[in-house]
This record gives sequence, C-alpha cells and structure tokens, in this order.
Amino acid sequence: KTASQVTPQQQADIAKLADRQSRQAEKIEQLRQRLMNSAEASDAGQSEAKQSDADNESATRTASEVAEELDQRGLAAKAREAAQEVANNSLGQAGQTQQKLAAELKSLAEKLEQTPTTSASDAVRELKELEAQLDALRDQQPKLLEETQQAASTSDKLTPEQLADVAKELQAKQREARSLANEVASRMKSQPAGDSADSLRRSTKHMQQAEQQLGEKQLAHGAGEQQEALDDLEQTQRELAAARRQAEQEKQAEKADELAQAIQELVKQQKTVIEETNRLAEEQTKAGKWTRPLSKAVLSLSGAEQGLSDGTRQLAESLGDIEAVKLILDRAAADLASAAKRLEEKKIDDETRARELSALRSLQTLADAL
Repeated sequence: KTASQVTPQQQADIAKLADRQSRQAEKIEQLRQRLMNSAEASDAGQSEAKQSDADNESATRTASEVAEELDQRGLAAKAREAAQEVANNSLGQAGQTQQKLAAELKSLAEKLEQTPTTSASDAVRELKELEAQLDALRDQQPKLLEETQQAASTSDKLTPEQLADVAKELQAKQREARSLANEVASRMKSQPAGDSADSLRRSTKHMQQAEQQLGEKQLAHGAGEQQEALDDLEQTQRELAAARRQAEQEKQAEKADELAQAIQELVKQQKTVIEETNRLAEEQTKAGKWTRPLSKAVLSLSGAEQGLSDGTRQLAESLGDIEAVKLILDRAAADLASAAKRLEEKKIDDETRARELSALRSLQTLADAL
C-alpha cells in the first residue's frame, strides 16, 4: 500500500514496528561494544597476572571474534535498514532483511554459547572447595609432624629395623599429604589465587624434602622440613581466604549490576505500557466506544502489564536476602497486577494510571539507588 492508502491506525502500528526494529539495531551495537570491552578487560587482566588460563584465553578470543564479525557483517546497519524499510511500508523487503539478520544473529549466538565463561559465583564456589581441601591437608600435616617428632625423640631406643619401619611409614604418610597438596596446587592455577599457589608450592617442596630425610632415617631433619611445610600451608590458608573474600565481593557487585540492569529494563517496559495506555485512552475517547481493534489492543496491553508484574515478583523472590529491595519490588508487582486487571476490564481511568505510575515510581526509585 502507498502512504495515502494506509489508515492512521496502521500508520501508528508501522511506526511502532519501525521503532522496535531501530531498538534492535541499538542492542546489536551495544552487544558489540560489550564484547569489545570484555575482550579488552580480559587481555588487561591476563597481562597484569603475567599468566594465562586456557578457558579465559578462549573466551577472550571468541568475544573478540564475534565483535569483529558483527562489524564485518554490518548487522547493526542491516537492522537499521530493516527499520527504514518498515517505516517506508516496504514490509516485504523488510521481512527478507529481518530473516537474513535473524539467521546471522543465530549463528553468532551459537558461537557464543560454546564460549567458556567464569563468573564471580563460579570463582567463589571453586575457592570454597579449595579451602575445604586445604583444611583437610592442614589437619593432616600437624598430626604427621607430631608423629615424626615423637619418633625422633625415641629413635635412640629403636633397633635399626624398627627405625627403618617407622621412617618408611612416616615417609608414606608424607607422600600421601604431598599428593593432595599437588592436586590443590594444580587446581589453583586457574583461580584468582596466585600468591596462595606460590605458598602451597613452597609447602610441597618442603614435604618432598621431608620425604627424602625420612627415607634416609633422618627423623629430626624430616620433622624440621615438615614444620616448614606446615608454616607455608597456614600462609596458603590465609591467602586463599583473602582471595575468596575478594571473589565474594565481586559476586555481590555482579549481583548488584544484574539487578540494576533488570530493574532498568522493567522501568523501560513500564514507561512503554504507560504511553500505550494514554494512546488507547485517547483513541477510545475519539471513537466513543470500544471498537474491536481497541479491545484487542487493550487486552494485549493487559497481558504485557501482567507479564511485568510476574517478572517483578520473580525478581523479588530471588532477592529474599535483601529485604528492603524485596519490599519495594513486591509493592511494584502488586501495582502492576492491579493495573493489568483493570486494563483487562477495559478500565482506562485515573485509578489505572495511578497504579501504573505508582509501579513506575517504585521501580525508578530502585533504579536510581543502584
């Protein structure tokens, strides 16, 4: 159809579609920028640490590659092109452009899904598991040291055969402890605990030297090496605990950032609902009745508002440990549900707008505070 053949309502719908397509172009550009920032930040982090992890390198490389492909394929430009085609009412051509765009985005999405990622939550979990293993080792080593010291103090009363048997048993126990220490040290290589790994490696060297001394039946010297190993284990514990606390702080920061983004999105969507409510109210006033298209539109709007209510309530339930935020979200969810119900009943009045605005104010208050 030409512009003159399109009704005002159809023009409004086309404009909304074009706007939605333009927002998709903006989101693609934002994704490209986030991928580039992520790759740059990861490169900087690896440079500072002077070490690389295979998964992190792969993640950095893939993020950078996807960002480059977004540029090379010009996906943001294609999305803007589709928006312009919709605005010009060239819906057939726009549909073809959108199909190509969707196929290319799907290809990139599949590539990103194969990218290994490490979040602060993952780091906290890993570090806690390492601490548990280290605690077991820390309990084992003092007992072994005490046994060696006792055996050394009575070694002059033992026959050569008895001394050899005792030394062999102690050596086997120390070898077992060193094996566990090596396992923990190996796991630490991919964790933000470089200093802890250094301390643990020193401990394993002392354990190895203790084994050698015990193998030579030098129990007193073996006990000295075991004490050095224990000192380094305790240092490892302190450093690992500090790394875990740092990861926990990063986890909280990630959670706060995710919450802020979720609430900002809710604010954005609720503003759209309010704008649509006002538009439908004007259209209904002009028509003097609820026409079939208007009835369909208001029911759709009711569903969107109920969806926002459900999403807000789910977000509140996930924040049971932050009571103040949960209360505000619960209040917003109740207002959204009330507005959705009134819209379903085709009540576009001051009370409905009041509920919509109340929900928006609650969400905006949180968004401003985060």
